Amino acid sequence: MKVLITGGYGFIGSHAVDRFYKEGCEVFIIDNLSTGNKDNVKGKHRAYCIDVTDEKCEEIFKTNMFDVVIHFAAQIDVKTSVEKPALDTRSNILGLVNMLDLSSKYGVKKFVFASSAAVYGEADQVPLSENLECIPLSPYGINKFSGEFYCKKWNEIYGLNTVCFRFSNVYGPRQGTKGEGGVISIFVEKLIRGENLTVYGDGLQTRDFIYVEDLVDAIFKASNTECGGVYNLSTNTEISLKKLIAVINKYKEVREVLYLETRKGDIARSSLDNTRIKKALNWEPKYSFEQGLGRTIKWFMEYDSQKKVSDIGRFDNLKKRLHLLLPYIENVGVFLIVAVLTGLTSSTISNSNVFSIDFRLLYILIFGVAYGMRQALISATLSSLLFMYIFLSNNNYDFLLFMIRQNNILQIASYIFIGIVAGYFAGKSAREISRKNAALENTREKLDFVQRVYNETLNTKNQMLNQIRNSENSLGKMHYMLKKLDSMGLSDIFTSSVELIEQVMKTEEVSIYSLDNEGSVLRLQAYSKSMEGNLPESIEINQKSKYKEVIISKRILVNKKLNANYPWMMAPIIYKGETRALISIHSMSFEKILTHNENLFRIVADLVSRSFTLAIDNKAQKYQNSELDESQSYSSELIAALKLTS
Repeated sequence: MKVLITGGYGFIGSHAVDRFYKEGCEVFIIDNLSTGNKDNVKGKHRAYCIDVTDEKCEEIFKTNMFDVVIHFAAQIDVKTSVEKPALDTRSNILGLVNMLDLSSKYGVKKFVFASSAAVYGEADQVPLSENLECIPLSPYGINKFSGEFYCKKWNEIYGLNTVCFRFSNVYGPRQGTKGEGGVISIFVEKLIRGENLTVYGDGLQTRDFIYVEDLVDAIFKASNTECGGVYNLSTNTEISLKKLIAVINKYKEVREVLYLETRKGDIARSSLDNTRIKKALNWEPKYSFEQGLGRTIKWFMEYDSQKKVSDIGRFDNLKKRLHLLLPYIENVGVFLIVAVLTGLTSSTISNSNVFSIDFRLLYILIFGVAYGMRQALISATLSSLLFMYIFLSNNNYDFLLFMIRQNNILQIASYIFIGIVAGYFAGKSAREISRKNAALENTREKLDFVQRVYNETLNTKNQMLNQIRNSENSLGKMHYMLKKLDSMGLSDIFTSSVELIEQVMKTEEVSIYSLDNEGSVLRLQAYSKSMEGNLPESIEINQKSKYKEVIISKRILVNKKLNANYPWMMAPIIYKGETRALISIHSMSFEKILTHNENLFRIVADLVSRSFTLAIDNKAQKYQNSELDESQSYSSELIAALKLTS
């Protein structure tokens, strides 16, 4: 089974990947890594690091033809949804609609949508049941509720089998500090760091915590059933924050708990009724709250002990910052050199011909061309200040004199003008290069993506071809054998059919008997080498015989009662609607008497019947179109065939 898990590198998604991989499924992931972490997934999978709204997703669906899609990818923070509702809508609505559309278009059998208890809003009734009116308070809750409606309509309009799960407060290993059950990960992380725990309110407020592996178990079961609609996915148990802290304290001593004023909008009690999901999937949570929390704390402690702040990572961050500051550092450094070359006094300028060059203009031009407008303006400003400083220092800091001299103003204007012109043209050129590079990079990304999809498709095709070539009972093998039979003469068909049946059914005891004109005697035509001398040349048929049953019914007979007077399996060879011969398998290991092998035997018998009919019709056609008499080499074979089918 091919399973696509969107958001598969996230907290819940990675656990779903683990479960489906362990169940032997072929797992695929779409994740833009905005919050996910590749280290969360260790099992074999194929991943596409793109957004669920990306148009390239269609290539992924078209190539892989998924059986099940599980949609976790979403913006999960309620606070972010309030501050940036457009962002939340893009992720939680547009992403979902794209996945629904592609799933219906490319034949997905099951679509699982991760909804939330946030759809209920403030409800007085506890526990909350699925038929309760939903009045979501945040854009996050609104979009999740809208997502359920989209799933319902895709089921009604396009026939896509959809199921929506309203998660309660999920917790477990790999969890971040945002989302449905973030309070547990926040508390545990503070505990590990030795910080105080903060509770808003009296600590008696309750939540319905569900361990992530229990949640994933329900999702896996749902993906293999026909259940659809909306279900609460919870433990239907209220756990207070005080109890949560008490259980945490059993594993590691809590330093101190600070109780602050209740926050506006906090829900006092929360619990979801899970009666429907338990009945629909025959599902029960396996982990108690204490067990799940213990496993979670253990994971966080092990993760913390293994987590090392990489010096290389810090150095890389420093390098990035230095790279951004480098133009400013270079600018200041070159300015100091220019200041030295220009001279800090007027005597330096007047006494040396070398300083007749205005290094300030050269300095502005270089930085304008090299770095663009920003650095050009900085260079022009520094050069103007330097020019002003030299003049004032040589004229007793007479600022009024500086201002009334027209040449001074023109000099500063020339610095600024050169800076603007150099910066503009350099910036324009840089922008054009950047635009072309971005377009080139975008084209490369698309090409790489298409190439990757093509390579995966080619690998899949090659694997399927190998399976067809190597599988003895595959359709490809059947097709090859059928072509071989069709190319044979009538006299060789029975013998070759025995070989075919031996190979496909993996047995060494096969026989073919033809039926005489009266339908009362079977005569031996071909048999396995291992049975030479052990088969009668003819078998008389009575009305109650199993042979007669096969001849009349034209159906396969399996000797399930192990009657020693009959073969283990018998199948008719049909010519123009009548049974003309019987194929018999005289021995087979008991464990192979299965529906699969019965169907396989039926297919082989049909192939033999087809080739038998084709061979007789070809001979008859040749006989009718030929002027040769019966003394020709093929005439005796044709006469025997016509007698056999008369």
